[in-house]
Amino acid sequence: MRVIHYPSARCWIPRVALFGALLSATNARAQNELKPQVYVNDFSEVLTAATKEQLTSLCAEVDQTAHAQIVVTTVKSLDGRSIDDFLIDLATQQGVGPKQSERGVLILLAVDDRMYRFEVGNSLQAMLPNGKTTEFGHEAMPFLRQRNYDAALLLMTRRVAEVIARDRRISLMTPPSTPPPRRLLTEQEAKDDKRMALVLGMIFLVILLYFGARRATRVNARQ
Repeated sequence: MRVIHYPSARCWIPRVALFGALLSATNARAQNELKPQVYVNDFSEVLTAATKEQLTSLCAEVDQTAHAQIVVTTVKSLDGRSIDDFLIDLATQQGVGPKQSERGVLILLAVDDRMYRFEVGNSLQAMLPNGKTTEFGHEAMPFLRQRNYDAALLLMTRRVAEVIARDRRISLMTPPSTPPPRRLLTEQEAKDDKRMALVLGMIFLVILLYFGARRATRVNARQ
C-alpha cells in the first residue's frame, strides 16, 4: 500500500487489488439499507447531479460498446475496518453488481477516510495494471486535495474508459467533461483545516524553541 501525504488533516490512500465483485455502499452501519444503482452509487452524496449523469453516460457507453463494466461508488467511511473486509461483507450481504465480473472495474472513494481504490477484473489486468491506475490516482490528486470529488471521479473514470476503448479499437462518443469548480468547504471542514494549521504551527514553534534553547546552551558553555 502506497500512502500519499499532503498538507491536510489526513491523507488520500490509493489501494489497488483484483476485482472480486462490483460493490457499492454507504456507511458500514447502514449496509442493509442500501439501494444500489447500475453505474454510479453516490452514497456519500458528494457528487452533483450533472456529474452523476455524465458518469452514467460514459459507463453505459463502455458497457454497450466494449462489453466492460465500470462502477463508480462513494461512501462516507469504512468505520475503521479494512477495505478488503468491507468489500467482502458487502458482497455477501448485498451482492451488488455483476458478481465475479472478469471485465469489470470498481472505482471506490471513501470520503471521510481519504481513501480511494481501483478494483480491476482479471480480464482487464493486463491493460490496467497497478502502475497505470496509480497514475490515474496521482493525476486526480489535485482535485482530491481540493475536495473536488466531481472532477476527481470524472477524471479517473475517463482514464479507465479510454484504456478499455483503445484496447477494443473504438472511439468514445461521450465527450470529455469540463472539471466542475471546487465545491465550497463545509463549516466543519473549515474548522478541521484551521485546527490542523494551528497544531502544525504549534509543532513548528516548539521545534524552533527547542533548537533555540540548544543553541543558547552551547553559546553559554563556550563562554
